[in-house]
Amino acid sequence: MIEVRIPEEKINEIDKKLQEVQEKTPNELKKVVNASAKEARKELAKEVQKRYASKKYNAKGIREQISIENATVGKVEATLKAKGEATELGDFKVSNMTPGTRKMVRAKVLRSGGMERLYDAFVVRFKSGHVAVVERAHGKYMRAAKKKNKHWEKLEKKLSPSVPQMIGQAYDKGDVDLQQTLYKKLEEHIGAVLGGTK
Repeated sequence: MIEVRIPEEKINEIDKKLQEVQEKTPNELKKVVNASAKEARKELAKEVQKRYASKKYNAKGIREQISIENATVGKVEATLKAKGEATELGDFKVSNMTPGTRKMVRAKVLRSGGMERLYDAFVVRFKSGHVAVVERAHGKYMRAAKKKNKHWEKLEKKLSPSVPQMIGQAYDKGDVDLQQTLYKKLEEHIGAVLGGTK
């Protein structure tokens, strides 16, 4: 007869380890969620940089626009919040950013695809020195307008997606799998705890 039996001292060791794990569970879950949130922020920033032809934001710059509300033992969930207003078109890839030239302005926001012609747009330098791609606001005139013609129409900056919008697009398209990131971190932490390395 062959018996397969776990020695009593080993059973006691396993039982002790499981009790320790149970005590650690809330804190470990908090760590997992917070680590996953940081990883998600990094992945979202990389995806936005890969998708958009932004000259203003690199991956680090995008990451800095995303804040994290960390999980706690009592509330095991983290929240990522992106900030930022609509960015100017000039912050993306534009063929000509020299004020006063008659060249057709072409631009693109997404890295994929070609440059789009902007027939009504042109580049100006404001009194502040800021250079922007603008177009005339048809039917809206400057306060000091002497005549109601196109030369006195207000200038409106051409705008592009804000950082929150770009991040939302990357997330909605499924390019970053936050759930998979969470599962990966969870497995790593479970292995570490059971292995006694935490």
